[in-house]
Amino acid sequence: MKDIPLPDDQGVLLEMYDSEQFSSDAIASFPELRAELVQNAGLLHVQMGTLATAVRKGIASGDLVLALQVCVFLDTLLANPRAHPEIENAVAISFLEAVELRNTTAGRSFLDQLPARIREILREQEIRYGA
Repeated sequence: MKDIPLPDDQGVLLEMYDSEQFSSDAIASFPELRAELVQNAGLLHVQMGTLATAVRKGIASGDLVLALQVCVFLDTLLANPRAHPEIENAVAISFLEAVELRNTTAGRSFLDQLPARIREILREQEIRYGA
């Protein structure tokens, strides 16, 4: 990220961690999803859907390694104080729903393993929209 000094030394405009940086980091972090992530580069909600699909497949197959890596990746990004609010919004809207995870034993177990921040976002969304 590149901060931009304001004229006359009046401060610094801080660059946000935005959807473009998210896209780049997601592509670099998940080589197994690279083709689809590259195809949808810069489309935050579409890429979030790709990550969600990978998590769903992992839960269904019982192979949670990638699924948990995705959730830790998202949690780490959201911990960045410069993360643009659109990233949290994409997790809330285009990632997973808590209710869908509660539909199966494996999903309930996975929900319990989610990083607290991700679990809370999903639960807040569920409360907000009555899912």
